[in-house]
Amino acid sequence: MLLKLGIIGIFLIISGLIFSSEIQSFFPNSSTSGVNSLKSDVKILTTNSIESAEQKIESSINQTQTKIIEIKQNSSNYIEENITNKILILNSSK
Repeated sequence: MLLKLGIIGIFLIISGLIFSSEIQSFFPNSSTSGVNSLKSDVKILTTNSIESAEQKIESSINQTQTKIIEIKQNSSNYIEENITNKILILNSSK
């Protein structure tokens, strides 16, 4: 049991050393006190998440508005063409 815990501990230490730059980029304030560091990191992650969500929502809204405008234009053109064709057919049949 202790051997397994030792192997897991060694694995975690080695991984921390290997991926320290990635860990530092995710949690840049890890060198200060633990509680303050954790608060700061949570704030940063929350801010990044909120900004990302806002950008995705804005992008979706813009895409939706563009599609609605396209649909309005296409439907207007379609209705106009059909009315014109029906008028021409009615005039030619007289």
